[in-house]
Amino acid sequence: MSLLDDFREDCFIAHNEKRLLHGVCALRHSLALDKTAQDWAEALLLEDGIKNSPLSSRGEVGESISVRTSTGTHVDMQGHEVVNTWHSDAENYNYENGKGPAGNFTQLVWSSTREVGFGKACGPGKCVVVAHYRPPGNVLGRYLENVFRPKESVKEGVKQPIRNTFALNNGKYFL
Repeated sequence: MSLLDDFREDCFIAHNEKRLLHGVCALRHSLALDKTAQDWAEALLLEDGIKNSPLSSRGEVGESISVRTSTGTHVDMQGHEVVNTWHSDAENYNYENGKGPAGNFTQLVWSSTREVGFGKACGPGKCVVVAHYRPPGNVLGRYLENVFRPKESVKEGVKQPIRNTFALNNGKYFL
């Protein structure tokens, strides 16, 4: 497997571990969403700042973005650390009213989302990670029915529960 494949697997496993904590189903991996996420990560690598991709190019797809910059020449990110950062936004989310600046967290654990794909582009001094989700989360008026508190019974000792659902076969991912 390539480094990008390893990164995607790391993201995928971390996503589904966090979703398990919140009692929602595991996501399926999507090659089509990998493509759109990768295209946007590469575009953002050349831009200043962070912005969401145009709806016209991604359609009905949710999106999370993470960017790391450094004055050094090599910048990289691991999949699980990106997902952990997105999940840490849970501290800004109010489970009682479904509000708070926690869009990456809520998309990550959105219960009606079923598939995900990842892109990563790194260059001198900058690394960009994009996740695309279908169907999209963060739908106004739907937070309370899609974002749940962590389940106490699974907080401790979550082990790689779905490692084998992401595999490489002759260059193609399958479930």
